[in-house]
Amino acid sequence: RILPVLLGILFLSACATTKSVKIDNSWINGDYTGGPLNKILVVGLGQNPDGVKLWEDTFVQSLSKAGYEVTPAYTVFTKTETTGDEAADLEAAKQKIRDMGFEGVILGKIRDVESGPVVEGGETHQVATPAYYSWYSYYQPQVFTVQDSKTIVNVNRVRVETNIYAVEGEIMVYTAMIDSINASNN
Repeated sequence: RILPVLLGILFLSACATTKSVKIDNSWINGDYTGGPLNKILVVGLGQNPDGVKLWEDTFVQSLSKAGYEVTPAYTVFTKTETTGDEAADLEAAKQKIRDMGFEGVILGKIRDVESGPVVEGGETHQVATPAYYSWYSYYQPQVFTVQDSKTIVNVNRVRVETNIYAVEGEIMVYTAMIDSINASNN
C-alpha cells in the first residue's frame, strides 16, 4: 500500500534536482503483512553532516507533501547521546524510535559518487550510397566513413542505497540502489 507511493515520491524528489534517476536492483518484501507506514523517520548515513542533513530534508519535504508525518533523524539524535558502546547505542536508538511512535524508517547511504568530464559521441559509421539499377548503374556504390561530433559533458552521478524498514518486528520492507545523474555541457 505505501510502497507504490514511496517509490513515486523517491522518483519525484530525485527528479526535482537531477536530470536522470534510475532505480536499480530493487526488492520488495512480499512477506510483509503490516499496515501502511505513516509516521516515518528518515536516516541518512554519511561522513558529511551537511550532506546528510540535505538528503534527510529532501526526503522529509517530499514525503510531507504526500501527507506523511516525517522527521529527519538529525532532529531526533545527537552525538551527545552516544556512549561509545556501539551495541548499547544501537539498542538505545531502537528504543527511542519505538518510544516516539515511528512506524517506519527510511535509511539511505551514499555508496558511490562520480563527477567529471565525459566524452559523448564521436562514433564512426560506414555509410554506403545505394546501388540503383538504372542507366547509371555501372557506377559502383560509394562507401563513406562518417564520424559523429564529440561533446564533452560534465557528469555528476550519485548512487544511494535506500532501505525502508517497518519498526514493528524490525522488518525490511523495501530496498533499492538509486542512481541520480545530472549531466550538463557547461
